[in-house]
Amino acid sequence: MAGAGDVGVPKARKGERPFVPSVHTLLRDANPTWFEIDGEPDPIKRAKNERARDFATAELMKLYRRALKSGKPWRIEPRVFYFCERITNEEPERAAKAMRARTGAPDQRSRRLSIAVDVEREVLGAPKGRGALARAIASVAARRKCSLAAVRKIYLQGDPEWKEAITVSLELQNLGRPPPSAEP
Repeated sequence: MAGAGDVGVPKARKGERPFVPSVHTLLRDANPTWFEIDGEPDPIKRAKNERARDFATAELMKLYRRALKSGKPWRIEPRVFYFCERITNEEPERAAKAMRARTGAPDQRSRRLSIAVDVEREVLGAPKGRGALARAIASVAARRKCSLAAVRKIYLQGDPEWKEAITVSLELQNLGRPPPSAEP
């Protein structure tokens, strides 16, 4: 159950993909048939197909722009190159829509990272044993006024880049501190 303190956890939205699909899938979604968009009687499925088309077109245009910016357009797959050339020449309004940045609420990555670093610091500073992680999560949740589930979800993300970001942030914060002294 989402509480008032769960602001920092990004919610998965319908139509939002956590990864970029393969070029084959993007090209398939960017070129829908008449039956998938105009011929679809269900408005929900039609909207879903339109979102998939717009997402795929935007991702392909990103690949195309990067290749042009690097001065090496031959490095991208020819099907992507020809698709983007066709879109920019035949459907300029669709290309302009794909090139516009998608707006929305920021993902609050820095806030989530600071929560995860706080949990990591609690875990490292607490005595080892059963329930150390749960106590650290509870402590940070109480201090940050977030739910336990939100802090747990932020800290226990399975992404290795996220774990590396936590470690690097913790090390950078520790650089400015004097080393612990043995004297009381």
